Amino acid sequence: MKNPLKIVVIGGGSSYTPELIRGFIERAHRLNIGEVALVDIESGKEKLQIIQAFADKAFKKNNLGTIVTAYLSPEEALQNADYVITQIRVGGLSMRALDESIPVKHGFIGQETTGIGGFMKGLRTIPVIVDLAHLMEKHCPNAWLINFANPSGAVTEAVLKHTTIKTAGLCNVPINMQREIASLLHLRKEALQYDFSGLNHLCFVTDVRFEGNSLMNTVIEHSAELGTIVSNIETGAPDIEWLTLMGALPSPYLEYYFDTQAQLKKQKSAIESGEGSRAEQVMKTEKRLFDVYKNNTLDSNLDILEERGGSMYSEAAVSLIESLEGHNDAFHVLNVQNENINKYLPANAVIETTCYVSKNTIQLMSSKAYPAIFSGLVQSVKAYETLMVEAALTHSLFTAKQAWLAHPLNQNHENSLALLSEMLIANENYISLK
Repeated sequence: MKNPLKIVVIGGGSSYTPELIRGFIERAHRLNIGEVALVDIESGKEKLQIIQAFADKAFKKNNLGTIVTAYLSPEEALQNADYVITQIRVGGLSMRALDESIPVKHGFIGQETTGIGGFMKGLRTIPVIVDLAHLMEKHCPNAWLINFANPSGAVTEAVLKHTTIKTAGLCNVPINMQREIASLLHLRKEALQYDFSGLNHLCFVTDVRFEGNSLMNTVIEHSAELGTIVSNIETGAPDIEWLTLMGALPSPYLEYYFDTQAQLKKQKSAIESGEGSRAEQVMKTEKRLFDVYKNNTLDSNLDILEERGGSMYSEAAVSLIESLEGHNDAFHVLNVQNENINKYLPANAVIETTCYVSKNTIQLMSSKAYPAIFSGLVQSVKAYETLMVEAALTHSLFTAKQAWLAHPLNQNHENSLALLSEMLIANENYISLK
């Protein structure tokens, strides 16, 4: 009989972790988890202790023998791990708030994974995750790294290009899109086959099939009922003619590219009205969440996670582990190396696409490609991501400038390098470029 699994959660003191614990408990009949090791940094010690107590009580209440351990350094935690889940936010929400607010002052989109805010997050995060992967090479070389740390696609690409660790990047956007489409069609999500094509936060649903028959036209016709695709910021509804011409459903993050000025206006208004940036709103939500977690029970209503942005997080992660363990072969939308599936991008570039996952194996599916009219946009973002990975790992200011100039949201070159300088100064405790 196989030994119980050891799962390490890097960023274990995160507000996302309780939903992950709930996912482990719901699948305990298939996943024999012996230990969940939670890892965080010294400044996150209090939250880590709250989450450890929460998780420990939850496992015990469900009569499971899973032990929950907590560490302030990853080396010991990684020993003999089977899976390592990364959900860190380097710099915390305070740095996210700067990522979002500084660009808006200069007339640029301020967002945690898209535009220059996402660039700063990538520069902070990539070296940390790659260092972690090198520790895995030493302490658990056969383990899978499941990465949720944003920007997930670029972080995953860095690990796959610069380490030997088996890695898949995840995002909860695709699984939420699948869930909403299934609800619209009044069918079970598992009964449908979905084609996803593109990059993380730049992805398209290009087909939906039931029993081999495409339902894409029906989905587009009724797309006003979907909340997980790009909608007009004024009307709140998608443009059906526009979607019909595309023949695809773009993920909600495409709104920053398709509706840039309206999104910028919305961000400015939120800051000026006192509503605050998204990061400031999340800070308030997290405070409420940890008040719930201190009650140490999964019986508490965790629907507040919808406000946090963690909806379906555990479903994506735990179902992937289930498939990799060979208990439930299934289709998953993952960030993986291209392997020539996408004809517009290099083979070693990481893309977000539909994969078939079975025991210890991820097989890319030849999904219907995203609309050719967006190939240029996808290539531009991938060029930016590739340069970002290089800049993050070589600490090259020259390459960082190239990356930012390559980004399609950098539409004001006159002010863009001045903005980059200000952002790097704000990040000087986390990013050092020469």
